[in-house]
Amino acid sequence: MTELRSPFDAPARLLRTLAVADLVQRYRAKCGLDITPWLHGIDAITQHACERTGMRFWRPEAAAGDEAFYRALSAAWPGYYRHERWEYDSVRSWLGAQDRVLEVGCGEGWFLQSLQGCVAAASGLELNNEAIAGTVTQFPVRAELIAEHAAAHPAAYSAVCSFHVLEHVADPAAYLRACAAALKPGGLLIVSTPNHAAPKFRDGSDPFDMPPHHLNHFDAACYRRIALALGLQVHAVRQQPRYFELAPGTTPSLVQRALGLVAAAWYRASGAPGDSIVVALRKPHK
Repeated sequence: MTELRSPFDAPARLLRTLAVADLVQRYRAKCGLDITPWLHGIDAITQHACERTGMRFWRPEAAAGDEAFYRALSAAWPGYYRHERWEYDSVRSWLGAQDRVLEVGCGEGWFLQSLQGCVAAASGLELNNEAIAGTVTQFPVRAELIAEHAAAHPAAYSAVCSFHVLEHVADPAAYLRACAAALKPGGLLIVSTPNHAAPKFRDGSDPFDMPPHHLNHFDAACYRRIALALGLQVHAVRQQPRYFELAPGTTPSLVQRALGLVAAAWYRASGAPGDSIVVALRKPHK
């Protein structure tokens, strides 16, 4: 049997096998969505760990969601797409008036809109046709793959950003290399994803953290190893502060609100990791 290699060309260790029937039931229970059309008749999915970077990833690649899947998921889960993310403030603080910025997977362009008047130039790449049709930014948004764009515009940007895209792509190593190819020497590759150091992800039971939705899992240690594998330098790593969370649709009582404030203060003091992480990796000068 051929040894499975990770996207970072390293041996991969099998972690778990999940029957597709179980996966289908988990999605139905969480959001009422039948994911069968996106599983292409496969019987099981498997999760593996990259021996080089520690990244965890699911196979087969055929289980990855497409545009139709995300359209169905967003209809089944109101609020799936967000106009603002906690990491945007950090990222804007890393950018300056002279920067040329590319956002890969920009959606309708809400982050790009927030950069208007703050950077020298910006543009976005997006493959979702509905998102492109609803663009809210004055900056151009193109229906191009990052590999195609980087080949046509090598070393063109001082910052390339990608928010909550990397966990969805089948080959994150190729994706990151293409992003880096579009960067000028000294430029920043800025990536955010779910943070698998957070308690939310420890039991591995959330179907949204499995195909067809998420294919890859990351944390701070993983990103540091990825930077080393790609010849990039770690400029900054920031984890979302952990927060007190009730079940969706729950109205907190006065006691729960008080407990929430105490928990939030403790989380901040202890540095407890929250659900997302953002990293800035610098492309070295030759």
